[in-house]
Amino acid sequence: MQREETPMIDDQLLENLVSDDVETRKRAVMQLAKTKQREALQYLAEVFKEDEDPEVRDLARKGGLFIKKHLEESGAAGASASRPAPNRAASPPPASKNTRGSLLDDEDDAPSPAPVSSRISTPIPLSDLNISADAEKRAKAMVKSALDYHMRGDNEKAIQLIAKALRVDPKQAHDSYTISLAATVVGIDGQEAIERLSPSSDELLALHGPKSKNSTLTAFMAYMVLIGAVLALVGYFLFPWIDMSSVPVEDGGGFGAEGDTLGASLDALKSEFNDQIALAEEANSPELDFLNSLSNALNGLKLSFSGLDATLLSLGLRDIFEVIGFDKFLEVFRSIPGLGIEALNTDELTPPIEVKPLDYTLILTPVISVIAILIGFLLLRRATIAQWLICIVVGLVGLVPLAYFYLSAVDQVMSPAEGLGDLGISSAITGSDLIGLGFWVTLAGTLVVTLLPFIAMILTPPQVENA
Repeated sequence: MQREETPMIDDQLLENLVSDDVETRKRAVMQLAKTKQREALQYLAEVFKEDEDPEVRDLARKGGLFIKKHLEESGAAGASASRPAPNRAASPPPASKNTRGSLLDDEDDAPSPAPVSSRISTPIPLSDLNISADAEKRAKAMVKSALDYHMRGDNEKAIQLIAKALRVDPKQAHDSYTISLAATVVGIDGQEAIERLSPSSDELLALHGPKSKNSTLTAFMAYMVLIGAVLALVGYFLFPWIDMSSVPVEDGGGFGAEGDTLGASLDALKSEFNDQIALAEEANSPELDFLNSLSNALNGLKLSFSGLDATLLSLGLRDIFEVIGFDKFLEVFRSIPGLGIEALNTDELTPPIEVKPLDYTLILTPVISVIAILIGFLLLRRATIAQWLICIVVGLVGLVPLAYFYLSAVDQVMSPAEGLGDLGISSAITGSDLIGLGFWVTLAGTLVVTLLPFIAMILTPPQVENA
């Protein structure tokens, strides 16, 4: 009887395995299977793992089974010397078919595998399990090793590795590559093979979760942290950090109007000008335009300014006369000839500001508030020890500029105001006495962000993420 000649594996055949044409790759896979050589198994494994076409991958799987069956029947043993496998850029394969049979079978397309519930009586949503990124990588490496053991004929080891991969990362039960490999190794339909190898619901819960949800008390604490961070931000931008309106004065202060506080004196002065404007309108006085301009300038004066203004003043980026609105007030008098103040510049009244290193920390206040808001949202989603600790650190950093402002910076901010002249403010009034509501709102919000995590960790110890 004439002995059947075994086709050899040449370089052209290997090049065809990575051809851009699908039909060329199919013919190459079939020719490779016909060689019946053990060396061909590694090339078919590469095609099965990386080819983007599901039919080509299925042919490669069948080709591997075809060669293995031939080697088992012929009693061939030992691996022949192998050449490097053709290089193909790895890409996640689409859902493949789970059909089984001979390489040369002409089979109809099989439907994609349905979602797997494994041996779970009540399927657990994967989103409810704690599965780390490291666990996903380890599971994929196990599946790859399972293929290597399968190609070497050690199906028992391959089955053990697939089962272990499904325990480490249950999402592998929905991966088309893992399903197809399980079908080949176990020798049954892919979905049934996955169900046999997957852990039970109790095992999944013991290994990966379920993800713990915040208790009512923890959720309340997280809400309070978020509210505290928002308050700190609002206090910085919208409320006054420095407020001179409530400062007590004598004889109306520098405004020369009746009032026991600086704010009341300014309001009284505005009222007097409004009365004069009304009289000027009745008499059609030529001074009406001047009075209107002066009234507008008075209305533009403000005795309080926000945390942002205080920060810019402390860093010398803004002038206090500009912030208060005194520039416009002075501009009205400059327009009157004969007063001799046309060349008067407020810069001459303002001493130069010496910016200290700690002044730059005031910029941290809004930044810290924004970071605390982001942490608050994370805590609402699921509070962990690491998040509470980060929140504490952020809050402590946020307290530094506030303490500095209270003890020192407010005096530096107000020092140029001496150029406004005698406002009737008592010398006993210090810079800290001028601190307004906005500062206290910001301080209260930052204290909540700093102190509440301590209480939260004592009363409701948060869960630690599973590795």
